[in-house]
Amino acid sequence: MNEDELTKRNEEIARGAAAKLVLDSEIFEESFDVVRSGYMRIWAATTADETETREHAWRMVANLDAVKGQLVSVLATGKMSEEQVAGIPSINASFEEDSDFRIRTFTGG
Repeated sequence: MNEDELTKRNEEIARGAAAKLVLDSEIFEESFDVVRSGYMRIWAATTADETETREHAWRMVANLDAVKGQLVSVLATGKMSEEQVAGIPSINASFEEDSDFRIRTFTGG
């Protein structure tokens, strides 16, 4: 992995951590649930002739779900990038003696 790719992975890791903070936030969860359930109540309370109101409420619920889905996607990308970066051998190599020659081993890190 070159330096540009490593920089990109580190940015994705940071974005994933930020998304996790939002998703784990009690106030976000509460706000999301209150707004979503409000639109669901509006949708459920519509009559057969209130098509526009019902469709608007449905679109709002879908949009809220898309926002949460985007945060989950950013979190997942961050986790995958973290796994990729963790799999890169450390630049620091250690040397071990074995008989008359040296064996080079890489330490993860």
